[in-house]
Amino acid sequence: MPITLIYMVAGLSSRFGGKIKQFAKIGPQGETLIEYSLNQAIKAITNSTDLNKIIFIVGEKTQDQFKEIFQDNYKGIPIEYALQSYNHETRDKPWGTADALITALPFIDNTIILCNGDDIYGETAFELLTNHLTNTNEDTAIFSKLIDKLPNQGEVTRGIFTSENNYLNSAVEVFNLSKLNFKEKGLNENSPCNINLFGLNKNTILELNNKVNQFKLANQTDRKKECFIHVELANLAREGKTKIKLIPINEEILGLTNPEDEEVVREKLKNKVSEIPTPYIFEITNKSGRKIHITKERWSHIRKKHHEIENYDIIEETLKKPDKITNIDIDEKVHYYYKHYKHRPPKERFLQVIVKYINNSGFILTAGFKPYIK
Repeated sequence: MPITLIYMVAGLSSRFGGKIKQFAKIGPQGETLIEYSLNQAIKAITNSTDLNKIIFIVGEKTQDQFKEIFQDNYKGIPIEYALQSYNHETRDKPWGTADALITALPFIDNTIILCNGDDIYGETAFELLTNHLTNTNEDTAIFSKLIDKLPNQGEVTRGIFTSENNYLNSAVEVFNLSKLNFKEKGLNENSPCNINLFGLNKNTILELNNKVNQFKLANQTDRKKECFIHVELANLAREGKTKIKLIPINEEILGLTNPEDEEVVREKLKNKVSEIPTPYIFEITNKSGRKIHITKERWSHIRKKHHEIENYDIIEETLKKPDKITNIDIDEKVHYYYKHYKHRPPKERFLQVIVKYINNSGFILTAGFKPYIK
């Protein structure tokens, strides 16, 4: 079952100096926040199923920079852009998260995962979501404990779920919440808190589209009221138009609110170990015995980049059979490129040999270099 990954990245943050938070460099290798999240999501999703595209829901002030940086793909995965806009004469702000998702509807062909673009959920959250979607095909929402989503100081607004037998029953927005007053509002530390991480089937999104249209009609004179996706999904659930499984996540969700949060998040990620093993579709062993894992993501990218090579399906099937894979002489290939391209390729790049397929032609395909026939 292919999945489309959707990020909501339409807004700028006044508390973050009016900048695009997603481009803050917080990763140990200099990754931006959005790159770090993408890498986690891609790894978790492709471990279980196919990821057919990424959609960025952008705003008028974020679309140019996102398109400039990402263009039409990320690591070989196609990217589409959906613009969330609004009438500035009648509105002071966009119509909310439900409306944001509906702007992407023309690009949605199958089941989706929807998430915030300024949160780092962790690989486990995406893995839980993907596994439930692929095993049951049920709509799904991941939630956190309320206490984990309240700041140490100040008040915030949070979406709170109620459930019946672990399925969504209702959702409300609770305003002016803090660690000092949440009990006064009838909540507790473990109250299920919305984190805008959903897995949804297309039929549910079509039903959500109707809800958004009804909301806009009923509030056409209101300049600020927003249509929240978690609230409208709960409405659909109560009407029997969907059934949404609620799944808890215990890992800390990292995000940026203020500029000083950058250093805090950067330190937390510095020594973070991957939560799940890197998925791969086959492995190759070089002459020295080093195992090279070829991921679905890299294989897909190579196929698209070197589309002139034929028989990819035959190559892939052959590589999945260990007895058909031969050792790779790295030194021999380095010598070949030095002789024909007049330079010696970087050793670390050359260890990323993708394919050696022995047949009548003897294909040799490597990452970063044009393929040749032996």
